[in-house]
Amino acid sequence: ALTANQLVTIYNNAGVSTVKLADATTVGCEAIGYVKEAYAIGDMAMVYIEGELDLVGATLNTDYFLSNTVVGGITTTAPTLTGSFIQRVGRCYDIGKVRFEMDEVIYID
Repeated sequence: ALTANQLVTIYNNAGVSTVKLADATTVGCEAIGYVKEAYAIGDMAMVYIEGELDLVGATLNTDYFLSNTVVGGITTTAPTLTGSFIQRVGRCYDIGKVRFEMDEVIYID
């Protein structure tokens, strides 16, 4: 299941494009977008590849990253664990608003 403002990836599941949570600890699970509402397993989901996330507590002029501790999560702390990757996913431009930007992935050896 997906909840609002989670970061997601899309993968090929036996010829069907399928959405799952992005995961900074799994190669191929980079964030390519986000969802604005909740979806149950099996539901068709609308994935946004640009725009703004409503993020309670987002701090102005702060960078946000795909979390390596919460699947589909967003954090202000870039991952540092070996086997994870760093993916900046946006910047807060207004209190509570993060502009989604799919940046390149940097792997941590």
